[in-house]
Amino acid sequence: MAKAYVMINCDLGSEKEVIASLKKIVGIKEAHGTLGLYDIMIQIESPSEQNIQEIVTKVIRKMPKIQSTVTLTRSESEELFQASEKLIGMMLGQNNAQAYVVIHCDKGEEFPTLKN
Repeated sequence: MAKAYVMINCDLGSEKEVIASLKKIVGIKEAHGTLGLYDIMIQIESPSEQNIQEIVTKVIRKMPKIQSTVTLTRSESEELFQASEKLIGMMLGQNNAQAYVVIHCDKGEEFPTLKN
């Protein structure tokens, strides 16, 4: 089962309405209002990462009052880190700035860790 966490910016004052709409979407397991850079954080579970991508791009981003999204995917394998090392190697010298964040936490604690 693929999982992703999506941080969302929406129109000012529309958070409750957007959260209510998000909770109706198949695959969204949790949706919470947040303080700070993002207004809402959701957890998506789906059979595949492709399905998650479709939920985000074809459903969530097309919703009225959604301004922007940032999607964080989750991986349980070392393949993620191998792929990122290859990407870093390819990008060196091509960009002025680079930043990567990897958060390690116990399995099942991803959402509370990101939420806090």
